[in-house]
Amino acid sequence: MLTKLFFAGDLMCGRGIDQVLPQRGDPAIHEAYAQHAGDYVRLAEQKNGKIPTTVDYSYPWGVALAALAERRPHVRLVNLETSLTCRGEPRPHGLHYRMNPANMGILKVAEIDCCSLANNHVLDWGEAGIRDTLEVLDKHGIHRSGAGLDAAEAEAPAILPLPVANACWCSPMPPPTAVWMRNALPAPASRALPGCPTYRPRPCVTLRSASVPASALATWWSCRCIGAATGISRYTKRRLASPVI
Repeated sequence: MLTKLFFAGDLMCGRGIDQVLPQRGDPAIHEAYAQHAGDYVRLAEQKNGKIPTTVDYSYPWGVALAALAERRPHVRLVNLETSLTCRGEPRPHGLHYRMNPANMGILKVAEIDCCSLANNHVLDWGEAGIRDTLEVLDKHGIHRSGAGLDAAEAEAPAILPLPVANACWCSPMPPPTAVWMRNALPAPASRALPGCPTYRPRPCVTLRSASVPASALATWWSCRCIGAATGISRYTKRRLASPVI
């Protein structure tokens, strides 16, 4: 039986998108060129015409939902680059994405099965933001990998059922020298990063074997972690992708 997988990234549901969803959150943003998320709605309208004040959860997906319905993938996975929170303090890096957790319908309408959190926006809103994101995904029954409240949780793969077996999904992280790779594990002040005193980097996560047939084992590499930052060659990426194909 052919197993069909859907991969997407980066998925950003904050800023202007959050402002047109049924349960819009705080519109304040902290960017050098915009301080109100509604500014992005107006920019989109200048390019594409009037956008309804409030849209349903299928609207931001455009034609993608019809394409998914036609292809009927068995598993749907995204790289979620948005904190699911109404709390937290913006980290000092210039771009901060968050969505009101009450708008989780945007993930549910697309029937997303798993979210990779191994990206540079998972801690946009600090420890409160990551705690809420993890809790919201768990509450809605969406698998996750790539981030957690301790090393074991952050490194644990997500195990998803498939028609013929299970698939093991890991979200690798970049080298520990990357400034944006920080997790919610408290660290001594002597090891803290500048501007982020309660977080520390960890070594990158490596692929682990799983007790499932090789044909059913697929590794989902977060799109932020493929390329020059990780030093992975094109040949290696093709080899790693072969179980998916």
